[in-house]
Amino acid sequence: GVAAQPITICHHIWRSICGKEYHKGVVVMATITQSINLEVARPNIFQALVAKQFDSNSRFLKVTFVNNGKTIKVNPAATVTINADRNDGQSKSFAGVVNSDGTATVPLTAWMLGISGTLYCDVSIIDAKSSKLTSTKFTVMVEASCSDEDISQDEDYDILTQFIQEVSELADPSLFSNS
Repeated sequence: GVAAQPITICHHIWRSICGKEYHKGVVVMATITQSINLEVARPNIFQALVAKQFDSNSRFLKVTFVNNGKTIKVNPAATVTINADRNDGQSKSFAGVVNSDGTATVPLTAWMLGISGTLYCDVSIIDAKSSKLTSTKFTVMVEASCSDEDISQDEDYDILTQFIQEVSELADPSLFSNS
């Protein structure tokens, strides 16, 4: 059926490119995690955060919360969310995780990076008693993609991503080394 075609195509392409049977390997997608301090009591003024339009599952912020410069440790039982306002007027919140060191890691999601321009964000800590503490606002500059539209909108995108995943899983890791 249709679902099996990308795997079959992948196997044939791998053999034709490499001239051999493929070896199961692991190719890891690069992720970017930027550490930032977020104030809860005064404006967040720091060097601009920059991300690329249409990136997905690859950009994260490791947040240390501070109150007038003094570190606030996030309780491991708390929930964290990043709240985002895009320049098209839409707003959404996305879950993050509390780290063992009392910081939080939140994603810069595909939705957040779907439109170029200024993205306004803040990050909330919500405890078990529904108490909520939110950082003051900060911005992320979403740099426009060089392509005119997001490839993920293409009707064949799911086949393409499955194909890429199959090649990644089957790839010989030595083909990707710098040595």
